[in-house]
Amino acid sequence: RLVQPFRTRSAMFRLGRALRSIETVGRRWADDRPIGAMIDSFDRRLEAIPSLSQEDLSALKSRVRRSYAGAGESARWIASHGDVSPTNVLIDGKGLGLIDFSWSLAPPGHGVFQLSTRLAFQRPQYRRWTLGVERQLVNGYLHESPDPSRDSYALDLCRLNGWLRMIEYRRPERPPRQWAEQMVRLMATNRLPISARFLVNSSTSRHHDEG
Repeated sequence: RLVQPFRTRSAMFRLGRALRSIETVGRRWADDRPIGAMIDSFDRRLEAIPSLSQEDLSALKSRVRRSYAGAGESARWIASHGDVSPTNVLIDGKGLGLIDFSWSLAPPGHGVFQLSTRLAFQRPQYRRWTLGVERQLVNGYLHESPDPSRDSYALDLCRLNGWLRMIEYRRPERPPRQWAEQMVRLMATNRLPISARFLVNSSTSRHHDEG
């Protein structure tokens, strides 16, 4: 059954390591789009969410700027797998694999949050495991990083980008917008801290562990 691999901590840790290793190759094709333009894009997308209070909006805009400052060059878009969905992850007792590569430019860590958000809306019955899956993926991803501190800021931007994409998704089968907006508001109040701190002390995620 599909659910079983996504309840396995070691499998998600290994997948996080694999995604970071793939990006080592993808970083050869970094995109030189200006950071200022990317910040402006985040601002516009956040302003389009009517449920955000002015306080939350201001906090998120500040968080975006802090994360870009912390990530530096690590935030540049790179070539990545492009379609890390539950159906493209193969796990058995001997190993783990990714199929159906569709190389595309994306933020570093895109696969981590593409998988966790897609798991949430493609399989709503597994939604309660989303944050637990995310934590193990991030653990594995940062384990392979030569600079976990900078990469954790880049992952923070990628997490926000992932939830914004869920809000902006227009197809009929998209997840409940209210649920994705709630995750964005959690980031505004810092109940979802930047990825490195999220791994060790986020009480928000404890009851979401996948077991």
